[in-house]
Amino acid sequence: MAKRDDIQRLHRECFGHSPEYLDMYFSRIYTDDTALVRYADDRPVSTLTMEAYSLLFHGSLLPVTLISSAGTSRHYRGRGFMTELVSEALHTARQRGDMLVAVAPPRRWLYFFFDRLGFSTIFLSDTRRFTSYHPFPTIHSYTPLSNPYAPEVFDALHSFELARPGGIVHTRRQITDYLDRLAFEPQGCFVAVGREDTPVAGMAWATATDRLATVYEAIGVDDDAVDGALQALRLHYGPRAIQYLAPTFGVTGRHLFARAMARIVNPLSALEAIAKANPRLRSTIRLSDSVIPENTGWYTIADGRCTFTTEPDTTVRHDLDVDVDTLARILFSSPAMSDVLGIPTQRTHISLI
Repeated sequence: MAKRDDIQRLHRECFGHSPEYLDMYFSRIYTDDTALVRYADDRPVSTLTMEAYSLLFHGSLLPVTLISSAGTSRHYRGRGFMTELVSEALHTARQRGDMLVAVAPPRRWLYFFFDRLGFSTIFLSDTRRFTSYHPFPTIHSYTPLSNPYAPEVFDALHSFELARPGGIVHTRRQITDYLDRLAFEPQGCFVAVGREDTPVAGMAWATATDRLATVYEAIGVDDDAVDGALQALRLHYGPRAIQYLAPTFGVTGRHLFARAMARIVNPLSALEAIAKANPRLRSTIRLSDSVIPENTGWYTIADGRCTFTTEPDTTVRHDLDVDVDTLARILFSSPAMSDVLGIPTQRTHISLI
């Protein structure tokens, strides 16, 4: 049986997708080279997908992997198959040069599973809740666009994402795939709006129940354009409560919520980006990694570069002695952490997953 057929069988069993969704996904989105699978008793029992993305980090676009569609056949759960697959994904991502591997666990208990493999909850959301009558008032007047697949919509989204301090940056194909999947989500909706000074000023996407719409992304040329996109969603969904999973850039004094996890698989890549953006920075970090021992060693940042060695220099004092989980929590924490530890930090954002 072909690999595609094996994985389609697991998707049907593990995720409960409709036949229409499976037909769409496996004819238009799925490729064999992105999927991993484990077999037992002459049958496929566990699978996950490794999707390639880019992450804007300290001004550099770095390759990263997103784990999705991870599932194990009911009768084979608890036997370590998914742990093996995730470990394989981590090593594969490192070999192909990715900086980190991200995952958005769909259930709370799965955060503990990925935590055991060195994943950290670095992608957070500033969840904002609005009543069913909040109008999202704007200064400008906004007009919805009729074609969400139009090239100018992608071009605008790409420029909006690059203007952020950090976060996932999508390709045109990834946007198209997401819109195709969104059509199968409960009351899924994508809106793009223009105004008098720009043809595509903002956009947003959401899913909904009868009482609540959840906005997974709202982005635009400015805050008023974001409100314009949210206003368009309000018109689409009518009088129901809205929760918006907003980015956390510059947010202080508010409780933030977990959105996704990540596991650094190439610390040198991350630290090189920081060194390049901060040429005056000097720091030495001793890092330990029990899952990917090749990462264990000393990282020295100086003169806009980062070097790595497994042999300690006893004449140099290291500023940090951390494991890979702690390093991720530091690098992707609030700016206040930078002042405490002397390492530039940067919150990041993830959407369209």
